[in-house]
Amino acid sequence: MGTRSLICIWYKGRFMVAQYCQWDGYLEGQGLDILNFLLVPGNIDRLKQGLEYITIVDDKTIEDLVSGHTYSTHGENGKVCECGATDPWVGPSQWIPRTLSRDAGAKIFDIIAAAKVDDFVPIQLALEFAQDGLFCEYAYCVDLDAGVFEVFGGHVMNPKKESIGQMGEYRFAEACKDAKIMPKLLMSFLLTELPKNLKEFLGPIVKNNEEFQSDDDDDEGEDEEEEEDDHVDFDETDKSEGEDNAKAADDKAVDVKSYKTGGVKAVSAPEDKKLPDSREDKDKKEISHDIHDIERERELQKKIEEMTMDEVAREIERETERETERMMMEEIGKELENEKKRTARQGSAGSGDKKNPLNMSVQTGRLGRYRSGLVDYTNKPASN
Repeated sequence: MGTRSLICIWYKGRFMVAQYCQWDGYLEGQGLDILNFLLVPGNIDRLKQGLEYITIVDDKTIEDLVSGHTYSTHGENGKVCECGATDPWVGPSQWIPRTLSRDAGAKIFDIIAAAKVDDFVPIQLALEFAQDGLFCEYAYCVDLDAGVFEVFGGHVMNPKKESIGQMGEYRFAEACKDAKIMPKLLMSFLLTELPKNLKEFLGPIVKNNEEFQSDDDDDEGEDEEEEEDDHVDFDETDKSEGEDNAKAADDKAVDVKSYKTGGVKAVSAPEDKKLPDSREDKDKKEISHDIHDIERERELQKKIEEMTMDEVAREIERETERETERMMMEEIGKELENEKKRTARQGSAGSGDKKNPLNMSVQTGRLGRYRSGLVDYTNKPASN
Protein backbone atom coordinates (compact mmCIF):
# COMPACT_ATOMS: atom_id res chain seq x y z
CA MET A 1 0.00 0.00 0.00
CA GLY A 2 0.99 3.67 -0.33
CA THR A 3 2.59 4.03 3.11
CA ARG A 4 5.55 6.33 2.52
CA SER A 5 8.85 6.10 4.34
CA LEU A 6 12.43 7.34 4.38
CA ILE A 7 15.25 4.76 4.25
CA CYS A 8 18.68 5.97 5.34
CA ILE A 9 22.25 4.76 5.72
CA TRP A 10 24.67 6.65 7.97
CA TYR A 11 28.35 5.99 7.34
CA LYS A 12 31.60 7.85 7.99
CA GLY A 13 29.82 10.58 9.92
CA ARG A 14 27.14 11.53 7.39
CA PHE A 15 24.05 10.38 5.54
CA MET A 16 25.18 8.34 2.55
CA VAL A 17 21.63 7.34 1.61
CA ALA A 18 18.27 9.00 2.31
CA GLN A 19 15.90 7.19 -0.04
CA TYR A 20 12.26 8.22 -0.45
CA CYS A 21 10.02 5.15 -0.71
CA GLN A 22 6.43 5.26 -1.94
CA TRP A 23 5.20 1.83 -0.90
CA ASP A 24 4.80 -0.45 2.15
CA GLY A 25 6.71 1.79 4.55
CA TYR A 26 5.21 0.15 7.66
CA LEU A 27 7.18 -2.11 10.01
CA GLU A 28 6.02 -5.38 8.45
CA GLY A 29 6.87 -4.02 4.97
CA GLN A 30 10.07 -2.06 4.33
CA GLY A 31 11.13 -2.45 7.97
CA LEU A 32 11.08 -6.24 7.75
CA ASP A 33 12.82 -6.18 4.34
CA ILE A 34 15.69 -4.13 5.77
CA LEU A 35 15.95 -6.49 8.74
CA ASN A 36 16.09 -9.51 6.42
CA PHE A 37 18.97 -7.92 4.49
CA LEU A 38 20.93 -7.18 7.66
CA LEU A 39 20.47 -10.73 8.94
CA VAL A 40 22.27 -12.28 5.95
CA PRO A 41 25.90 -13.01 6.90
CA GLY A 42 28.34 -10.80 5.01
CA ASN A 43 25.76 -8.29 3.79
CA ILE A 44 26.88 -5.50 6.14
CA ASP A 45 30.49 -5.76 4.93
CA ARG A 46 29.32 -5.82 1.31
CA LEU A 47 27.17 -2.77 1.99
CA LYS A 48 30.12 -0.83 3.39
CA GLN A 49 32.19 -1.71 0.33
CA GLY A 50 29.41 -0.76 -2.09
CA LEU A 51 28.99 2.65 -0.47
CA GLU A 52 32.45 3.52 -1.80
CA TYR A 53 31.04 3.45 -5.34
CA ILE A 54 27.89 5.57 -4.98
CA THR A 55 27.53 9.06 -6.47
CA ILE A 56 25.42 11.73 -4.77
CA VAL A 57 23.47 13.60 -7.47
CA ASP A 58 21.42 16.79 -7.40
CA ASP A 59 18.28 17.91 -9.22
CA LYS A 60 20.33 19.31 -12.12
CA THR A 61 21.87 15.91 -12.84
CA ILE A 62 18.46 14.27 -12.85
CA GLU A 63 17.10 16.97 -15.19
CA ASP A 64 19.96 16.24 -17.58
CA LEU A 65 19.05 12.57 -17.53
CA VAL A 66 15.43 13.41 -18.35
CA SER A 67 16.24 15.91 -21.11
CA GLY A 68 18.34 13.33 -22.91
CA HIS A 69 15.20 11.45 -24.01
CA THR A 70 12.55 12.51 -26.51
CA TYR A 71 9.30 10.57 -26.52
CA SER A 72 7.73 10.96 -29.96
CA THR A 73 5.69 7.76 -30.16
CA HIS A 74 3.47 5.67 -27.93
CA GLY A 75 3.37 1.92 -27.55
CA GLU A 76 1.04 -0.47 -25.77
CA ASN A 77 2.93 -0.12 -22.50
CA GLY A 78 3.84 3.56 -22.59
CA LYS A 79 5.83 6.26 -24.34
CA VAL A 80 8.82 5.26 -26.48
CA CYS A 81 11.99 7.33 -26.86
CA GLU A 82 13.87 7.64 -30.14
CA CYS A 83 16.71 5.66 -28.54
CA GLY A 84 14.34 2.76 -27.84
CA ALA A 85 13.95 3.33 -24.09
CA THR A 86 10.40 3.26 -22.79
CA ASP A 87 8.59 5.36 -20.24
CA PRO A 88 5.87 2.86 -19.21
CA TRP A 89 2.46 3.73 -17.87
CA VAL A 90 3.42 1.93 -14.67
CA GLY A 91 6.77 1.39 -12.98
CA PRO A 92 10.04 3.28 -13.49
CA SER A 93 11.29 4.32 -16.92
CA GLN A 94 14.06 2.25 -18.46
CA TRP A 95 16.45 5.18 -18.42
CA ILE A 96 15.98 5.86 -14.70
CA PRO A 97 18.63 4.14 -12.55
CA ARG A 98 16.91 1.92 -9.99
CA THR A 99 18.53 3.85 -7.16
CA LEU A 100 16.54 6.96 -8.16
CA SER A 101 13.19 5.18 -8.32
CA ARG A 102 10.58 5.69 -5.62
CA ASP A 103 9.86 1.96 -5.97
CA ALA A 104 13.35 0.86 -4.86
CA GLY A 105 12.60 0.81 -1.14
CA ALA A 106 14.72 -1.64 0.85
CA LYS A 107 16.12 -3.04 -2.42
CA ILE A 108 18.50 -0.06 -2.32
CA PHE A 109 20.59 -2.11 0.13
CA ASP A 110 20.98 -5.00 -2.33
CA ILE A 111 21.78 -2.64 -5.20
CA ILE A 112 24.53 -0.86 -3.27
CA ALA A 113 25.93 -4.09 -1.82
CA ALA A 114 26.30 -5.48 -5.36
CA ALA A 115 27.96 -2.32 -6.77
CA LYS A 116 31.35 -2.54 -8.47
CA VAL A 117 34.08 0.04 -8.91
CA ASP A 118 33.03 1.05 -12.46
CA ASP A 119 29.28 1.14 -11.76
CA PHE A 120 27.24 4.34 -11.86
CA VAL A 121 25.16 4.24 -8.67
CA PRO A 122 23.47 7.64 -8.34
CA ILE A 123 21.89 8.52 -4.99
CA GLN A 124 19.66 11.51 -4.32
CA LEU A 125 19.36 12.50 -0.66
CA ALA A 126 15.71 13.16 0.22
CA LEU A 127 16.25 14.26 3.82
CA GLU A 128 13.70 17.07 3.49
CA PHE A 129 10.99 14.37 3.44
CA ALA A 130 11.69 13.79 7.14
CA GLN A 131 9.98 17.13 7.81
CA ASP A 132 6.69 15.94 6.29
CA GLY A 133 4.55 15.17 9.32
CA LEU A 134 1.66 13.96 7.16
CA PHE A 135 3.23 11.59 4.65
CA CYS A 136 6.52 10.50 6.26
CA GLU A 137 4.91 7.84 8.44
CA TYR A 138 8.04 5.76 9.05
CA ALA A 139 11.80 6.20 8.74
CA TYR A 140 14.63 3.70 9.02
CA CYS A 141 18.34 4.32 9.51
CA VAL A 142 21.19 1.82 9.46
CA ASP A 143 24.10 3.48 11.27
CA LEU A 144 27.22 1.61 10.19
CA ASP A 145 29.40 3.77 12.45
CA ALA A 146 27.53 3.01 15.68
CA GLY A 147 26.42 -0.44 14.52
CA VAL A 148 22.67 0.05 15.05
CA PHE A 149 19.42 -0.28 13.11
CA GLU A 150 17.03 2.52 14.12
CA VAL A 151 13.28 2.48 13.56
CA PHE A 152 11.27 5.72 13.54
CA GLY A 153 7.51 6.20 13.43
CA GLY A 154 5.33 9.28 13.80
CA HIS A 155 6.86 12.58 14.90
CA VAL A 156 7.94 14.54 17.97
CA MET A 157 8.67 18.22 18.51
CA ASN A 158 12.09 19.33 17.34
CA PRO A 159 14.07 20.59 20.39
CA LYS A 160 16.17 22.86 18.13
CA LYS A 161 19.13 22.81 20.48
CA GLU A 162 22.64 23.77 19.52
CA SER A 163 25.26 21.10 18.88
CA ILE A 164 22.96 18.07 18.98
CA GLY A 165 24.66 14.97 17.64
CA GLN A 166 22.87 13.35 14.70
CA MET A 167 22.29 10.00 16.31
CA GLY A 168 19.61 8.13 18.19
CA GLU A 169 16.49 10.17 18.85
CA TYR A 170 18.18 13.24 17.34
CA ARG A 171 19.12 11.49 14.09
CA PHE A 172 17.02 13.86 11.98
CA ALA A 173 17.35 16.98 14.16
CA GLU A 174 19.69 18.71 11.71
CA ALA A 175 17.67 17.67 8.66
CA CYS A 176 14.54 19.08 10.33
CA LYS A 177 16.16 22.20 11.81
CA ASP A 178 13.74 24.46 9.92
CA ALA A 179 10.69 22.41 10.92
CA LYS A 180 8.76 22.11 14.16
CA ILE A 181 8.76 18.32 14.14
CA MET A 182 11.07 15.42 13.38
CA PRO A 183 10.66 11.62 13.18
CA LYS A 184 10.27 9.88 16.53
CA LEU A 185 12.65 7.07 17.47
CA LEU A 186 10.69 3.91 18.29
CA MET A 187 13.51 1.43 18.81
CA SER A 188 17.22 0.94 18.18
CA PHE A 189 18.63 -2.55 17.55
CA LEU A 190 22.32 -3.45 17.73
CA LEU A 191 23.50 -4.95 14.44
CA THR A 192 25.14 -7.70 16.49
CA GLU A 193 21.88 -8.52 18.31
CA LEU A 194 19.20 -8.16 15.65
CA PRO A 195 15.76 -9.79 16.11
CA LYS A 196 15.49 -13.05 14.20
CA ASN A 197 11.87 -12.86 13.07
CA LEU A 198 8.87 -10.56 12.76
CA LYS A 199 7.60 -11.29 16.28
CA GLU A 200 10.93 -10.40 17.88
CA PHE A 201 11.08 -7.29 15.69
CA LEU A 202 7.63 -5.96 16.56
CA GLY A 203 7.52 -7.07 20.21
CA PRO A 204 9.87 -4.49 21.79
CA ILE A 205 8.58 -1.72 19.53
CA VAL A 206 5.01 -2.30 20.67
CA LYS A 207 6.03 -2.72 24.30
CA ASN A 208 7.98 0.54 24.49
CA ASN A 209 5.67 2.85 22.53
CA GLU A 210 2.28 3.87 23.87
CA GLU A 211 0.87 4.84 20.47
CA PHE A 212 0.93 1.17 19.49
CA GLN A 213 -0.96 0.26 22.66
CA SER A 214 -3.60 2.99 22.81
CA ASP A 215 -6.37 0.91 21.24
CA ASP A 216 -5.68 -1.96 23.60
CA ASP A 217 -5.69 0.31 26.64
CA ASP A 218 -9.07 1.73 25.61
CA ASP A 219 -10.41 -1.78 25.14
CA GLU A 220 -9.21 -2.79 28.59
CA GLY A 221 -11.03 0.14 30.19
CA GLU A 222 -14.19 -0.68 28.25
CA ASP A 223 -13.90 -4.34 29.23
CA GLU A 224 -13.64 -3.44 32.91
CA GLU A 225 -16.74 -1.21 32.67
CA GLU A 226 -18.65 -3.91 30.81
CA GLU A 227 -17.62 -6.50 33.39
CA GLU A 228 -18.88 -4.27 36.21
CA ASP A 229 -22.17 -3.67 34.38
CA ASP A 230 -22.56 -7.40 33.84
CA HIS A 231 -22.25 -8.10 37.59
CA VAL A 232 -24.81 -5.41 38.44
CA ASP A 233 -27.30 -6.69 35.88
CA PHE A 234 -26.92 -10.32 36.82
CA ASP A 235 -27.32 -9.61 40.53
CA GLU A 236 -30.86 -8.44 39.79
CA THR A 237 -31.80 -11.77 38.20
CA ASP A 238 -32.30 -15.19 39.66
CA LYS A 239 -29.30 -16.01 41.92
CA SER A 240 -28.25 -19.32 40.32
CA GLU A 241 -28.59 -18.09 36.74
CA GLY A 242 -26.93 -14.81 37.68
CA GLU A 243 -23.84 -16.60 38.98
CA ASP A 244 -23.51 -18.60 35.74
CA ASN A 245 -23.86 -15.49 33.59
CA ALA A 246 -21.40 -13.53 35.74
CA LYS A 247 -18.84 -16.32 35.33
CA ALA A 248 -19.31 -16.20 31.56
CA ALA A 249 -18.80 -12.43 31.60
CA ASP A 250 -15.60 -12.83 33.64
CA ASP A 251 -14.29 -15.40 31.16
CA LYS A 252 -15.08 -13.00 28.33
CA ALA A 253 -13.04 -10.19 29.92
CA VAL A 254 -10.09 -12.49 30.63
CA ASP A 255 -10.04 -13.74 27.04
CA VAL A 256 -10.03 -10.21 25.67
CA LYS A 257 -7.13 -9.15 27.89
CA SER A 258 -5.03 -12.26 27.25
CA TYR A 259 -5.48 -11.75 23.50
CA LYS A 260 -3.65 -8.42 23.44
CA THR A 261 -0.28 -9.14 21.82
CA GLY A 262 1.84 -7.47 19.18
CA GLY A 263 -0.23 -4.29 19.01
CA VAL A 264 -3.18 -6.14 17.44
CA LYS A 265 -6.52 -4.84 18.58
CA ALA A 266 -8.61 -7.49 20.29
CA VAL A 267 -12.18 -8.23 19.33
CA SER A 268 -14.13 -6.58 22.11
CA ALA A 269 -17.67 -7.49 23.04
CA PRO A 270 -20.52 -5.07 22.28
CA GLU A 271 -21.57 -2.82 25.12
CA ASP A 272 -23.84 -4.70 27.55
CA LYS A 273 -27.07 -3.05 28.63
CA LYS A 274 -29.47 -3.77 31.44
CA LEU A 275 -31.93 -6.33 30.11
CA PRO A 276 -35.20 -7.74 31.46
CA ASP A 277 -35.34 -11.36 32.64
CA SER A 278 -37.05 -12.44 29.41
CA ARG A 279 -33.83 -11.78 27.46
CA GLU A 280 -31.40 -13.69 29.68
CA ASP A 281 -31.14 -16.64 27.29
CA LYS A 282 -30.38 -14.35 24.37
CA ASP A 283 -27.77 -12.54 26.46
CA LYS A 284 -26.00 -15.83 27.17
CA LYS A 285 -25.82 -16.61 23.45
CA GLU A 286 -24.34 -13.18 22.69
CA ILE A 287 -21.62 -13.67 25.30
CA SER A 288 -20.79 -17.12 23.93
CA HIS A 289 -20.59 -15.69 20.41
CA ASP A 290 -18.17 -12.98 21.54
CA ILE A 291 -15.90 -15.53 23.23
CA HIS A 292 -15.92 -17.66 20.07
CA ASP A 293 -14.85 -14.68 17.93
CA ILE A 294 -12.06 -13.83 20.35
CA GLU A 295 -10.75 -17.39 20.40
CA ARG A 296 -10.82 -17.50 16.59
CA GLU A 297 -8.84 -14.27 16.40
CA ARG A 298 -6.36 -15.60 18.95
CA GLU A 299 -5.81 -18.74 16.87
CA LEU A 300 -5.24 -16.61 13.76
CA GLN A 301 -2.75 -14.38 15.60
CA LYS A 302 -0.91 -17.45 16.93
CA LYS A 303 -0.69 -18.85 13.41
CA ILE A 304 0.83 -15.59 12.12
CA GLU A 305 3.36 -15.49 14.97
CA GLU A 306 4.47 -19.05 14.18
CA MET A 307 5.04 -18.26 10.50
CA THR A 308 8.59 -17.70 9.35
CA MET A 309 9.56 -14.40 7.75
CA ASP A 310 9.62 -16.06 4.31
CA GLU A 311 6.11 -17.41 4.84
CA VAL A 312 4.88 -13.98 5.93
CA ALA A 313 6.48 -12.42 2.85
CA ARG A 314 4.87 -15.01 0.57
CA GLU A 315 1.48 -14.48 2.20
CA ILE A 316 1.80 -10.70 1.69
CA GLU A 317 2.78 -11.29 -1.94
CA ARG A 318 -0.21 -13.58 -2.51
CA GLU A 319 -2.56 -11.05 -0.92
CA THR A 320 -1.11 -8.31 -3.14
CA GLU A 321 -1.65 -10.43 -6.24
CA ARG A 322 -5.25 -11.16 -5.25
CA GLU A 323 -5.94 -7.46 -4.66
CA THR A 324 -4.28 -6.51 -7.95
CA GLU A 325 -6.34 -9.06 -9.85
CA ARG A 326 -9.50 -7.74 -8.24
CA MET A 327 -8.59 -4.20 -9.27
CA MET A 328 -7.84 -5.42 -12.79
CA MET A 329 -11.25 -7.06 -13.04
CA GLU A 330 -12.93 -3.85 -11.90
CA GLU A 331 -10.93 -1.83 -14.41
CA ILE A 332 -11.73 -4.19 -17.27
CA GLY A 333 -15.41 -4.12 -16.33
CA LYS A 334 -15.43 -0.33 -16.43
CA GLU A 335 -13.66 -0.25 -19.78
CA LEU A 336 -16.09 -2.76 -21.28
CA GLU A 337 -19.01 -0.72 -19.96
CA ASN A 338 -17.56 2.43 -21.51
CA GLU A 339 -17.07 0.58 -24.80
CA LYS A 340 -20.72 -0.45 -24.78
CA LYS A 341 -21.76 3.15 -24.21
CA ARG A 342 -19.55 4.38 -27.05
CA THR A 343 -20.97 1.73 -29.39
CA ALA A 344 -24.50 2.73 -28.40
CA ARG A 345 -23.78 6.40 -29.07
CA GLN A 346 -22.27 5.58 -32.47
CA GLY A 347 -25.32 3.52 -33.36
CA SER A 348 -27.71 6.30 -32.40
CA ALA A 349 -25.66 8.73 -34.49
CA GLY A 350 -26.19 6.58 -37.60
CA SER A 351 -22.63 5.35 -37.85
CA GLY A 352 -23.78 1.81 -38.60
CA ASP A 353 -23.58 -1.37 -36.64
CA LYS A 354 -19.83 -1.81 -36.91
CA LYS A 355 -18.39 -3.28 -33.77
CA ASN A 356 -14.90 -4.30 -32.86
CA PRO A 357 -14.97 -8.03 -32.10
CA LEU A 358 -11.51 -7.78 -30.53
CA ASN A 359 -12.50 -5.52 -27.63
CA MET A 360 -13.52 -8.33 -25.31
CA SER A 361 -10.49 -10.47 -26.14
CA VAL A 362 -8.14 -7.51 -25.78
CA GLN A 363 -9.44 -6.66 -22.32
CA THR A 364 -9.49 -10.21 -21.04
CA GLY A 365 -6.11 -10.78 -22.69
CA ARG A 366 -4.67 -8.03 -20.51
CA LEU A 367 -5.74 -9.93 -17.43
CA GLY A 368 -4.18 -13.09 -18.83
CA ARG A 369 -0.89 -11.33 -19.46
CA TYR A 370 -0.97 -9.91 -15.94
CA ARG A 371 -1.47 -13.36 -14.48
CA SER A 372 1.45 -14.71 -16.51
CA GLY A 373 3.70 -11.89 -15.33
CA LEU A 374 4.15 -10.27 -18.77
CA VAL A 375 2.48 -7.00 -17.84
CA ASP A 376 2.59 -5.09 -14.53
CA TYR A 377 -0.59 -3.19 -13.78
CA THR A 378 -0.04 -2.91 -10.03
CA ASN A 379 0.87 0.77 -10.05
CA LYS A 380 -1.09 2.12 -13.01
CA PRO A 381 -1.82 5.81 -12.28
CA ALA A 382 -5.42 6.90 -12.02
CA SER A 383 -6.78 8.59 -15.14
CA ASN A 384 -7.56 12.27 -14.88
